[in-house]
Formats: sequence, structure tokens, C-alpha cells
Amino acid sequence: MLVSNQSDPEKYLKPVAGKPQIFLAPELISPAKFKNMKLIPFYKLHDARYMTY
Repeated sequence: MLVSNQSDPEKYLKPVAGKPQIFLAPELISPAKFKNMKLIPFYKLHDARYMTY
């Protein structure tokens, strides 16, 4: 879950070096055990279980 009370949370997205369109957002991700989760474009999810709302 991305959590922020900022009006522009996109400033917390950090690009991953050498991997276009992949980002980290440790300051926004909750719970803490997922802080290092990479954010990737939805179309790149192949053979993976996922949920959107």
C-alpha cells in the first residue's frame, strides 16, 4: 500500500539504475517489510498473481 499525506507523492519515487520504468518508494510503502519492493509497469506482470482496486 502506498501511504502519503503529501500533495505530490511522486517526488518520493526513486528510479532504479539501469532499469527503465522501475521505481522504489520506501518512504511511501506500508507495511515496512515491503519497503524494498520494486514498482513496475502493470503490463510487465507475466504469470503472476496480482490484485488491483
